[in-house]
Amino acid sequence: TDQKLREEIVVLNNKLAGEPIARITRNNINLRHTGNSIQVVSTVTFKNDNSQPLNEFIVSLNPGLKIDQITSEGKNVSFSRDHHIVKIETSFPISIGDTVVYVINYNGSVNESVGYLDLTEKERQEASKYYQNRIGFISPEYVLLTPETNWYPVSGVTFSPVNPAWMHADFTRFTLEVQGGDGLVPISQGKEDTVTNGVRFIPENPLPGVSLVLGDYEKKSISSDSLEFNLYYKKGHDFFVDADRKSTRLNSSHIPLSRMPSSARKKKYFKHFTSLLR
Repeated sequence: TDQKLREEIVVLNNKLAGEPIARITRNNINLRHTGNSIQVVSTVTFKNDNSQPLNEFIVSLNPGLKIDQITSEGKNVSFSRDHHIVKIETSFPISIGDTVVYVINYNGSVNESVGYLDLTEKERQEASKYYQNRIGFISPEYVLLTPETNWYPVSGVTFSPVNPAWMHADFTRFTLEVQGGDGLVPISQGKEDTVTNGVRFIPENPLPGVSLVLGDYEKKSISSDSLEFNLYYKKGHDFFVDADRKSTRLNSSHIPLSRMPSSARKKKYFKHFTSLLR
């Protein structure tokens, strides 16, 4: 059952929370959406910031996602798996301050029950009763993947009630490339670029986590200089825009923005953008 799985995961976390772990400095994620599952290639850069060499890397990944292969410099790497815990064996000790890159291939769907392990079963049931929200799922029509679903590899363990050492946040430089989805529009953090057969997101700064949404959306944008507002909405639901004023509202400019200070320019565009909602 879900509750039994949650309990077993917490036991594992309690056991391993004090073990030394590497820091993930970069994660380049290539994801293909295929109906009720995803196929992912995650190229992860680990750095040993400990005061001792490391002989293995402890990583967490949603147990609903099956690891097909882990490689480094084109060679297969040995690993073991217990629920969400993945132990990657190194062929030699990783010295203090050194980095190593692993390519992790995995596929499947996410198990939502592994999220928010700090909640008791009663609290989870109460939350689902009043808030019909989900932290992640994969379907042919829609995809929701939040950091809480552990849909990409993270260093160390997840929640442990007995050892606060589990609580750490790697600020990682992410790159996310999304393919497939049968015309679904991807939404994630970072600058969006079109690539062959998909879309790439590159956040400007290191982040503690990334999310991904794939849905039947359309987008409206307003930009000036380095400032851009994006509005995503379900196709056919742009009832908030008067058809006769679409183009004029998007293109009109009653005040010369070049003469405005940056703060005033941002306020002007924010007001302009929110006027679309009227």
